[in-house]
Amino acid sequence: MSFYTFHRAGYGRFDQNHQIGPATWPHHDLFVVHQGTIALRFQAADRELKIDEREGVLIWPFTAFAGHVTSARALVSIHHFSVQPGVPTALSPLLAQRQGWMCLNPRDPRDLIRDVERSIACHRSLPVEPSPAAQLEREARLSVVLSGGGLLTPDAPREQHRLPLARL
Repeated sequence: MSFYTFHRAGYGRFDQNHQIGPATWPHHDLFVVHQGTIALRFQAADRELKIDEREGVLIWPFTAFAGHVTSARALVSIHHFSVQPGVPTALSPLLAQRQGWMCLNPRDPRDLIRDVERSIACHRSLPVEPSPAAQLEREARLSVVLSGGGLLTPDAPREQHRLPLARL
């Protein structure tokens, strides 16, 4: 049984002339800043969140956001994925909320960056329909990123915002 559906994983280079979004995705969106600084504005909360190098944020589905680079340039990675119902208890925090965002709280930001890079390399090396073993590896790598970022640890201190459900 697959726990995730993968939509996209990759990198984006931005400078101050590029905008991020506006976007509202029907899936989770994991942003990790590898170089530089970005700011994301969440429409429903009327709040801007600054994300520095080696930091990240998980945006829940159906959360409207837009952003921009606040440094000269930035390198940002993304993972777009959906979580399937019936996931193991360890992954249930990903289904616990429908809109909002949660900042990553990595134990070691260098490990987080390495784990993200490995996850994206794994994602890019596989065919669209990977074998069950390859799918399991891809899921394990994403779970390592989420766990290393403190997102699967219910008691980890972090900035978290739940938004009221928007009417779709």
